[in-house]
Amino acid sequence: PVPMPRPRLSGPVLALALSVGCSPSPPPPASPTTAAPATPAASAAPAWHGDLAVAVPPPERPQACEDTDGDGALPPGCGSPAEADCDNTDPKVGPATERWVPPGPFVMGSTTAEAGSDEGPVHIVTLDGYCLDRFAATQAQVATTLGRAPPAASAASLPADDLSWAQAQQHCAALGKRLPTEAQWEKAARGGCERGEDPGHCDPADAQTYPWGEAAPDCTLANHRAGSPPHLQACAQGVMPVDALAKGEGPYGHRQLAGNVWEFVSDPWHPRTYASGSPRVNPGGPPTGDIHGLRGGGHNTFATNMRVANRFQDLVEGSASGVRCARSATQPIADNVPPLSLVTLTGTVRAATGTLTGNHIYVTAFAAADLDPATQMPIPGRSPVAERKLKAGGMASQAFTLDVPAGEPVVLNASLSVPAPQPGMPASGAGGVGQSESKIPANADQDGIHIVLRPLPGAGAPRGKAPGTGPAAGPPGRAQPPGGRPPHGGGR
Repeated sequence: PVPMPRPRLSGPVLALALSVGCSPSPPPPASPTTAAPATPAASAAPAWHGDLAVAVPPPERPQACEDTDGDGALPPGCGSPAEADCDNTDPKVGPATERWVPPGPFVMGSTTAEAGSDEGPVHIVTLDGYCLDRFAATQAQVATTLGRAPPAASAASLPADDLSWAQAQQHCAALGKRLPTEAQWEKAARGGCERGEDPGHCDPADAQTYPWGEAAPDCTLANHRAGSPPHLQACAQGVMPVDALAKGEGPYGHRQLAGNVWEFVSDPWHPRTYASGSPRVNPGGPPTGDIHGLRGGGHNTFATNMRVANRFQDLVEGSASGVRCARSATQPIADNVPPLSLVTLTGTVRAATGTLTGNHIYVTAFAAADLDPATQMPIPGRSPVAERKLKAGGMASQAFTLDVPAGEPVVLNASLSVPAPQPGMPASGAGGVGQSESKIPANADQDGIHIVLRPLPGAGAPRGKAPGTGPAAGPPGRAQPPGGRPPHGGGR
């Protein structure tokens, strides 16, 4: 089953409790037409300096502006992106199916309070023009390209949400397209520098937070888990049709670039891609890598994932992953970053009392740079860098191995899910949560790591914070805030 995050709990023993893998007992889904309470806006703006104010070249009009396929749309550059025909030889392709993203610079990345360490520095990227599918691929479309059995009629318009990176790539190739680069995806979601306060230069207004602008996410804008802990609310019971939520369209008319399903990009993921130090023109990410980028958030993740700069990757298990394809004549240029290698961490998860009896144990790694120095908890908005799901064996302790990116130290969190938690307790983590006692160097394989699981508040825990306890494993998305505080990720 698709993992669901659990809301954070308040209390003096543990300021938050998060998990993946098992569904909590969520409140009834909010109607898309009746929005759940929006996440309050964040106040921090991304750092801005004069070097980012690059000039936007004037648009070039094509030599021929003819409707050669008779579908009423003209080639890109002959009108607005909402009028452009991405394939002037095929009447089935037009602005209703694909949207043109014009060439030029855009602002990539974020340094806001909720941004992960892999989102900076903020920099300018220049792209040639390209087209991107207006909607994520449906289950019916993927059944055709991947040779799957046709879905039920009720599911035909729902997004494919169970794809691997290879399957997403195969789907696009079958259509004569390819996965978008990470930069292409973010520009489509954020918009180019021709759209800000100064259409001739990049300016701070071009660092748009969400596809729709700066308004905080709610259920009329994105299918996610909305509101503030402990009153998080699912916008829908699972995924919505790909053409739902027109109010949340991106700057060029793409639908659901935030929420519903994560979307694969072509780039291998690397935490230091943006720090390559060279101008990024039509970048394609690292030249090699087996960890693949994901963008956009999903129906079972939180407001922080709705941000256009939010980066994620498939080394973390449990994301509802789909695809939308790009049409581009430009060959991406590999970024000048060293290959990302992995190291293996091994150790044990132990129950403070009793046995590890339940459904699954989740061991999740966060970069130490993404911890709050005061609490040693993941700062709201920061993604885990790796995760491992283990079947709970009913023993007092259980061994684990976890591959994490080499280089930066990490902290490991663990949680135990149980099938029947007490009323009001989330299934995930209700069996106990814990954190490694210290930061773990990730410059070589490490052994002998121990994590002790202690009960959540309300599940028999003593009052006061027990030594060695910490946040449980993060959800399939950015870390969330302590109970009683709204999630970060709202508009600035």
